[in-house]
Amino acid sequence: MTKRITLRAKTNSPSDLFSETPQHSPKKSRNWRAEAERAQMSFFDDVADLRLKRDAGQLDEKWQVAQSLMLCGLPYDQISEKHWVRRARLADGSILRVTFVATEKDVPLPFGQDRGPLYFVMNKALKTYRQIERELDADPRYALIPHLEDTELNRRRLERAAFLDQARFVAWKTATEYTTLMGKKGGSSRESLKDRLVRLRHCAISIVRETAHGDETLLTPIIKSSRMPRWAQEKKKGQDNEATRTVTALTTSEIGKPCGFEIGDRLFSDYVHHHVPVPEEVIIALIRRPKFLDLFVWLCWRVFAAKSDTFIPLNEIMQQIGSSDSNPRRILRTVKQVIHLAKTTGWEELRAEVRQERVSNKKAPSSFQHVKGSGAGIVVGPPRKGIHFAMSAPKQIVADVTPEDREEVRKLIQKSFDGGE
Repeated sequence: MTKRITLRAKTNSPSDLFSETPQHSPKKSRNWRAEAERAQMSFFDDVADLRLKRDAGQLDEKWQVAQSLMLCGLPYDQISEKHWVRRARLADGSILRVTFVATEKDVPLPFGQDRGPLYFVMNKALKTYRQIERELDADPRYALIPHLEDTELNRRRLERAAFLDQARFVAWKTATEYTTLMGKKGGSSRESLKDRLVRLRHCAISIVRETAHGDETLLTPIIKSSRMPRWAQEKKKGQDNEATRTVTALTTSEIGKPCGFEIGDRLFSDYVHHHVPVPEEVIIALIRRPKFLDLFVWLCWRVFAAKSDTFIPLNEIMQQIGSSDSNPRRILRTVKQVIHLAKTTGWEELRAEVRQERVSNKKAPSSFQHVKGSGAGIVVGPPRKGIHFAMSAPKQIVADVTPEDREEVRKLIQKSFDGGE
């Protein structure tokens, strides 16, 4: 791990202490280059940790991410527009179209790392849903056993639905439930989380599934209702209330009900039926690079869904990712980096490569030469030996990994990225 050094501020001289003239330290300008370098090194550290945990077979904890949010992501940067439309083609040939709409005039659309707390809340809700479902199946009063009369079957279904609907409300007590898990500390992280939750609470979503049998459409707020603890309350303009700036571990609101978020019912129903398992460590490692996170998860899903080698045109990729960048070369470069990232984390069985519009004669022969497709894009196929990213068998014990081993992995990852592979 890289060692971070904190420099102490220079103390004033004795003459300064007795001077009647106020001493103002000159405002230091931000060193953007140094910040970018630190962020890059932190990224390499996170990827190294992901590699080591995969080698140790420690990717068991999964988050269930909504297919609609994974394939048609939020924008990566803040935008001035009040709506954002993404489109993706599914493995069965159907079309998924997702539109995000800001519902408040002065609140922008969610963007970038806002997808983190959204995934967090929805994953907690689905865990509760599955737990309630198991309890109902074990209860003879509500189990859907064979040969029930229609009246009794309908009664049980209605009562089960009422119980399961309770899972849409996710209690959220303290900011640290999320920030500690994601490796973020300090007041700035809590303030950022508060801003993210404000944007999510003021966003609606439209999901359209275009199938051969017709279109399925839903329109719903992402967060249907909420009761906010003090740490997550919006600070009104001109307000300077200590309660809004202090993190308070409130478990209930002033009216005596639990604080938390209620997910829109139609969005939650779509989520229950269409979700994708993602290792928790992947989200933690890549959340600060949301474009990498989206493309990495999409790549894992697309390889999993691949029945044969397939060419995916670049324009289809550009229509679904959360980037407003219209430069195809930059998009292809990012996709190539993500493929390389996947292999760097130990997924050597991955079969995927970028196909340029113009193929160089010097390029090495490809195993995808037989795959038809014109223009630029990406070619994917089933992984070698059928091994997917999260199917790693333990190669070593994490406790046996020395700091030197970790530093060696980090340097290997840094070198591979610096080399432009």
